[in-house]
Amino acid sequence: MSPKTTGILLFTILCFLSSVPLPLWATSAESDTLFTQGKILFEMGQYEQAKEKFAQHLAEHPDDPLALFYLGKTEFDGVRSQQYFRSLLNRFPDHPLADDALFQIAQFWYAKGYYITAQQQFLRLLEQYPQSPLAARCQYYIGRILLALDKPARAEEQFQRLIQLYPDSVLAVYANCGLVDAYQLQEKYQEAISLGEFLLNRANCFKSHLLYTLAQCYRRVGERQKAEELLARISRECPQSYEATLVSSPAVGQKSTPDDSTANKTVLPPQPPADSSAQYYVQAGAFANIANATALHSRLAGDGFPVKLATKFSEQKLLYLVRVGPYKNRESAEKAAEEIRKAEAIPCLVKKVPSEPR
Repeated sequence: MSPKTTGILLFTILCFLSSVPLPLWATSAESDTLFTQGKILFEMGQYEQAKEKFAQHLAEHPDDPLALFYLGKTEFDGVRSQQYFRSLLNRFPDHPLADDALFQIAQFWYAKGYYITAQQQFLRLLEQYPQSPLAARCQYYIGRILLALDKPARAEEQFQRLIQLYPDSVLAVYANCGLVDAYQLQEKYQEAISLGEFLLNRANCFKSHLLYTLAQCYRRVGERQKAEELLARISRECPQSYEATLVSSPAVGQKSTPDDSTANKTVLPPQPPADSSAQYYVQAGAFANIANATALHSRLAGDGFPVKLATKFSEQKLLYLVRVGPYKNRESAEKAAEEIRKAEAIPCLVKKVPSEPR
């Protein structure tokens, strides 16, 4: 082929390629200065400043799904955050981050305690994006939702399905812990004991919760001494956990096995005195089911977060709030929120209060 012919061919190819319309999101925002600055600030944990950069970029590039996604990640107003994720999902359903946007939407409803709505969104993700790397997390959340909806038999099936599909995933360990709860709620105490004992040294983040659940199961099958031993382990090995407050008796240093009247009683841990200089805290979840709230509380406390539980009524429904803090500035609270998001894959809100939240 002569040089002249080659040049004509290359020119023809370039003309053809230039005439082919590209997807709206094909032009990456990575090369844009504002977006790049926003990404750097985001990685540094400076979310408010990052949000400003992403918003400026979106004003200039209204069809950029990456900007929509990161605005959703940096917007601490839950409703506005959802608007960004829904916009990405509705306008760019084939974008690589569309499944993540839908996951963020489902998590929002889960954290708010709207379990049926959350379940619908998790199921939608599994249907629309079956190959998503978030599929295992969706399966786990659905199991927790079924427990919260008092459907332990279905939760058992769900956790078993997750374990079969993802046997090597860390979520398989989480699912096994969920199975212990499902067995206990169905009064399958021997199954709960067998699995719970197996998991005790394999699921450290659930240790205090497992010990407390096992104590209840042992008492139900008549092994009161074993139950007392497990409660003593909570006080000795997990003194900062929520379960440690459940087994403390009014008499200092004495413990009592939960009985029929107190085993499932909702008791919130004593709160530390307010710090008048602290202005921010992280809300890591609002649950209609106390078991989900206490499980998250135990995991966060085990990771060293200053965490506490609180309650409030919303739309005539009692919610259990998991709050982390207090922090003296927003930046510290936002960094903690991002650590929790990465560790737990849950949405977190940074809130400002005039004093420590009650």
